[in-house]
Amino acid sequence: MAENTKTTSRFLEGLSIGAFFNRAQQMALVILFPAIRDSLGLNYLSLAILETLRLVIQAAGDPLWKLATGRGNRKWLLAACTGFWGIWTLGCGLAANFWQLLIVRILACLGFGCLFPLALDLLQDIFDSNDTARVMNALQVSGMFGAVIMAIVLAELLNITAIGWRYGFVILGSLAILAGGAIAILVKNPSPPTTREGAMPGTPGEPGVWIRGQFQSLGEILKRPTVWLHFLQGSLVTTTVNTLLIFSVTWLVDIKHMTQIDAPFIFGGMLVFMAVGSQVGVWATNLAETRWPRIGRTAATQAAMLLVLPFLYYLVLKAQSLPVIMAAAIFVSFFLKWNQSGLQKPQIEAIMPPELQSKATFWIELVQAVFAAVAILGFSHYADNRNLTAMLRVLGIDFWGAALILTTAYYFFIPAELRRLPLE
Repeated sequence: MAENTKTTSRFLEGLSIGAFFNRAQQMALVILFPAIRDSLGLNYLSLAILETLRLVIQAAGDPLWKLATGRGNRKWLLAACTGFWGIWTLGCGLAANFWQLLIVRILACLGFGCLFPLALDLLQDIFDSNDTARVMNALQVSGMFGAVIMAIVLAELLNITAIGWRYGFVILGSLAILAGGAIAILVKNPSPPTTREGAMPGTPGEPGVWIRGQFQSLGEILKRPTVWLHFLQGSLVTTTVNTLLIFSVTWLVDIKHMTQIDAPFIFGGMLVFMAVGSQVGVWATNLAETRWPRIGRTAATQAAMLLVLPFLYYLVLKAQSLPVIMAAAIFVSFFLKWNQSGLQKPQIEAIMPPELQSKATFWIELVQAVFAAVAILGFSHYADNRNLTAMLRVLGIDFWGAALILTTAYYFFIPAELRRLPLE
């Protein structure tokens, strides 16, 4: 028993290290972009291209990484994706122009999406569903703190030299390579059970069967009216969230005239409260659903979105002083993820049979990512011609307000779908 406890502890330590550096690498570009722009002569559209590609690649790659879990040694795949892909993060620091940066960033993004699908598959072989969910939440928090700590470190590097951003990528990539080594040492690759609830259809030797299954299930998924509502409402929310994540540091520097050193500290605070708020959102919406079955989640989420709107408006268009900007940004961040964690995911689980839940999640998140990418790319060109605040007003305030109104439809869609379930 003691040996099993020790093995499990080392296993979780390895995954936590991986999550820490995985999220830190994802956020490094948006934190360092003002300095990168000054060095390479880039614009807002450049940042949009680099980050929306990451968004779409991760959404599209999630099921492929899940497929890979059944076709090889998951431990070494996880170690390689964390460590080997650190090379490409390191390469970002050596880029001499936008095209070089774009190529190495795309290669890095291919590995960013591997950790959580592989970690989930490994955890399901060790823990029951409740413990697996708790550990995955802990890994998410570990990853968020990795981004926060790296924001502080990268800001300090910018304080040292004008090319501190290059040192930041090189150091971060080197640490990710070491993290891959730590995973190789600490993580044990358990033998997967022959059957497991929620396992993917098809066998590891039949990827074609599995891929066809993804598309064949789409027709059944699209029969659910709530899925279409997730496409529309969730896409608006996803656009707002990712616009704020991608452009916050640059907006603070360009529009609010903060230094490239101070802006990442505010962004780090936003990430902390976003992570905390996401967990609180799950608890609050669960409590609301217990008290008001079938409409509680919707009511709690819509209330949170309504609270955000005036603060988001004030943050983007009115706030000037550092304390006010910080307070408004933290308040907004706390509620940004409630829609996804407290409303969308539980509703998918409620209306979808177990064998379709992961597929539905994939298609919904892919549509939302593509929609957000197109919107952000289009309006970043608009921002280059006008200013960044004009873009944030549309993709932030207006899109959030539209999503708030559309959330009302869940009061009708969800009860209707739940009433149909016993008949299916």
